[in-house]
Amino acid sequence: MCSDISSKAIYKSKKNFLSAEVDESKYKLFKSDISDIYLRKQNIDKIVSNLPFGIRTGNHEGNIRAYMDLEKMAGRLLRKKGLLVLLTQEKKLLREVFKKENWNVKSVAQINEGGLLPEIFVISRKNK
Repeated sequence: MCSDISSKAIYKSKKNFLSAEVDESKYKLFKSDISDIYLRKQNIDKIVSNLPFGIRTGNHEGNIRAYMDLEKMAGRLLRKKGLLVLLTQEKKLLREVFKKENWNVKSVAQINEGGLLPEIFVISRKNK
C-alpha cells in the first residue's frame, strides 16, 4: 500500500510499478494525508517512507505534526515485530517523536541527496 499527500508522487509511484512490471493486484496506491489513513489495527509488517525534510518544501512546524501522526499510526497499525524504515533530514525530530521508552531507533546509513545528508533509520517496537 502506498500513500502520499501529493498526486504527483502517486503518479510517479504508479509509473515505477509499471516500469518494474509489478502486477496491479500486488499494490494499492492512494492519495491521503498521514492523519487521514484508516486501516485495521496491527496488520502492517513494514512502513517505509521518505519523510518530508521541511527544507525545499514544507517547514519544520508542519513536520512536527506529520512525524507525530506517523508515530501514532505506527503504534496502532504496526505488528509487534514490524519495522519502520524511514529516510529523513529531521534526525533530531525523529528521535524526539519515536521515544526510547516505546521504540528502538537505529540510524543505519547516511546518504547524500542533492547536498543534504539525510539518514536512513530502522525503528522497531520495544519489547515490554
